[in-house]
Amino acid sequence: MDNDLMFLTGDRDIDTRRTTYFMFITAVAVLSLVVAVSYYLVPDQEIKQVLFILDAIYALIFLIDFILRLVKSADRRKYLFWWGWFDLVTVLPGIPLLRILRSLRIILGSRALWSMAPQEIIAEARERFADSFLFVTVIIGLLVLSIGSILIVSVEAGAPGAEITTGGDAMWWSLVTMSTVGYGDEVPVTTPGRVIGSFMIIIGVALFTTITSYLASNFSGRGLRKEQRQQLELAMKNQDHLEELLQRVLTLEEKIAEKLDVEEISGDERDG
Repeated sequence: MDNDLMFLTGDRDIDTRRTTYFMFITAVAVLSLVVAVSYYLVPDQEIKQVLFILDAIYALIFLIDFILRLVKSADRRKYLFWWGWFDLVTVLPGIPLLRILRSLRIILGSRALWSMAPQEIIAEARERFADSFLFVTVIIGLLVLSIGSILIVSVEAGAPGAEITTGGDAMWWSLVTMSTVGYGDEVPVTTPGRVIGSFMIIIGVALFTTITSYLASNFSGRGLRKEQRQQLELAMKNQDHLEELLQRVLTLEEKIAEKLDVEEISGDERDG
């Protein structure tokens, strides 16, 4: 597995080699590949607009991934020289074809994951449960955003009096609906569109509740870790003081013992 990990990260020792992160970025790569291929196969222009915007979102995710790898890499020149240029090329926006190159990462990421025992993956996911749950939430959010935008523009674009007529309208409506903000500037006018909207509202509430819970647990966890670190530092200081006090007692005992020895010798000499 190490060779695949080194390819994917550019370095063996960076934090992003965690199994949960690999699973997340591999899943994102699969989704981006499906979007990129669909963009060149789907004839409907409104759906192509949705896919083009989705591709830009995936490109942004891969750009963040590239920056993380670069910043966390122990040898940045080596990473840029060997694989960084490849990652950078595949994040250029506006060209969905470049995301197809990410299929190489899917292959290597799958190999790296398959080389691990299921028990290792489960143990890693449990150890980083909050991160794993957040990654799953993001993947579900991307899926709902993608499917919801495509479905809503498909059923609304040709309807009489429709307000959601373009891919941009569909993406905007989906984001607003999932976030439960509900501006009301664009609403579905068909029954299927309203059914889609209802499902997206329900899923959006669940997703944002999950994200909020993650942030709350993350901040509380940081506070707990800070308190534990402070307690550990205090315990170490107390231990240092105890060791210093013990050393003083031992020194004092040695001096007392030496003085007693001297007094005994002097008394023996007087008796003699």
